[in-house]
Amino acid sequence: MLKLNSELRAASRTTLSGNWTIAALVTLLYLLIAGGVSSIPKVGTVVSLIITYPLVYGFAILFLDLFREGKPLEIGKLFDGFKDFGRIWGTGILVAIYTVLWTCLLIVPGIIKSYS
Repeated sequence: MLKLNSELRAASRTTLSGNWTIAALVTLLYLLIAGGVSSIPKVGTVVSLIITYPLVYGFAILFLDLFREGKPLEIGKLFDGFKDFGRIWGTGILVAIYTVLWTCLLIVPGIIKSYS
């Protein structure tokens, strides 16, 4: 496990060489948008739910393209999730629903067993 972690760190350092500045700027922009939207009073939660899934998708794709294919980082790719908004947002909602349902499966049998 330790060897795998050190290999991943070495591969990441190699891939990010020459891209540290743009990677930091993309991450900062992502954090500013996500944090800024969620801090809006009264509507921040709803707006955050709408914006978060496509933004997270764009952030993940941006860095996966860099690490898997060696494509250069482009800040505009951060917003690629909004091009296919419905599919990405729907998938995020389904993942959340399935997670809640599977959590209930773990909790409900425990409660039933405790009463038996």
